[in-house]
Amino acid sequence: MKILNIFFVALAFFGLSIGAVDAQTWNIGSPTASSVTATYNSGTLTISGIGKMESWLNSSSVPWRNQKGSITTVIIDEGITNIGGYAFYGCSLLAGAATIPNSINTIAASAFSNCVSLTSVTIPSSVTSIGNYAFYNCTGVTTVNFNATNCTAMGSYLYPVFEGCILFSTLNIGSNVTKIPPDFIRTCSGLTSVTIPNLVTSIGGGAFDECIGLTELIVEPTTPPQLGPNAFGSVPANIPVYVACQSHNAYQNSDWGNYYFNNFQSEFQYVVDIQSNDNSMGSVSFVQQPSCKNNGTAIIKATANNCHRFVKWNDNNTSNPRTVNVTDNMSFTAIFEPTNYTIAVQSNNTNFGQAVILQEPTCQNNYQAIIQATANSGYRFVKWNDNNTSNPRTINVTSNGTFTAIFEVSAGIDDILLKSISIYPNPVKEELIISSENKIEKIEICDLAGKVHSTHSTKTINVSALLQGVYLVKIHTDKGVVTQKLVKN
Repeated sequence: MKILNIFFVALAFFGLSIGAVDAQTWNIGSPTASSVTATYNSGTLTISGIGKMESWLNSSSVPWRNQKGSITTVIIDEGITNIGGYAFYGCSLLAGAATIPNSINTIAASAFSNCVSLTSVTIPSSVTSIGNYAFYNCTGVTTVNFNATNCTAMGSYLYPVFEGCILFSTLNIGSNVTKIPPDFIRTCSGLTSVTIPNLVTSIGGGAFDECIGLTELIVEPTTPPQLGPNAFGSVPANIPVYVACQSHNAYQNSDWGNYYFNNFQSEFQYVVDIQSNDNSMGSVSFVQQPSCKNNGTAIIKATANNCHRFVKWNDNNTSNPRTVNVTDNMSFTAIFEPTNYTIAVQSNNTNFGQAVILQEPTCQNNYQAIIQATANSGYRFVKWNDNNTSNPRTINVTSNGTFTAIFEVSAGIDDILLKSISIYPNPVKEELIISSENKIEKIEICDLAGKVHSTHSTKTINVSALLQGVYLVKIHTDKGVVTQKLVKN
């Protein structure tokens, strides 16, 4: 048999010694006995088959009555549709969480009464009725998770389902629950706070009667749920009842305010969750939480850690800080990434000079780069493309970028060297003569972009092949380099 639902989680008792008992099987189906069987073997009771199991009027009628002091685990097949009356009454070794399978629609009277080792109970969405004293005197239960979406009957005024559950202090009502049945958790005085989910439209009579320990109610529906007689009987009238911003007057003027409560507090009904994609890269915070007073406006902020940067929110919005108009429960994740800026340098003309990076920007140097421009002989550095003239230049890098060094022909040549050299005729047609008091090493004829057209070692140069225009003559001497303009006719 494939086990599809396990009733009790954490029911393996370590250190507990239970005497070996031979396996036993009983037919317990109703109306056909053989349709459902119960098998006991070494502390485990398995209910299997299809349909309803029998319901008993007292614990002495249950077939496994002699084994109930040894039952540590209960397993139910998914085909079972009810839990019979007194089925597990007094099974004191059943411990941990009682999670009832989703095939169950009825839990009969006293089904789990006196199961004193249970700590929590989960009622599935399929359950439509729960009988008198179903969990009576389960003194270890602290938490009840109620998910039944169409449960119309739950115990009674004289026999509340959870009476005697003295440690019961946490109630979680499922978000899909629409009706809270009469006598729901009557007499459960250990509860201090209850949240009524958004879809609830009615609360049955006596549902929270005698829950005198309540110190607050959080009521999510914008329209006040209808209340049955004595729905909140004996609950202190002055406890805060938190309702949606726009619903304050509606609650105050309904049966909630007319018969039970006088301290309604407007509370913003939606929740905004914010988180970082990686806490080692950055953190998130609220500059402003949404509230009734600010009409549900939240302001969220992402803060990057050192060597990282904020990129965007998970919905691709890049605003930071970011203002959000909250109209529903929302969740935002800040996306951070390591910061890796790159820069490039170049020359406006490599014949005029070169640019280099002396220091790359890194996290360790706080993304500070150092660049340098070096002019070739006969040229000078003027500025960078963004008009900065520092050289070398230190840059605090905040984004990727390219820097261009601007060079030009030097105008600051030594006057003595300049006067010692002459070229003629200028303009020239065919033959150019170079005169110098210093030793000439080479002569280069270049266009205005610095491209070398020809190189010569003699002082007389035939330039008849040059096209008409303006050229630069670079004269390299043992004393330096002189560049002069030449006009070719």
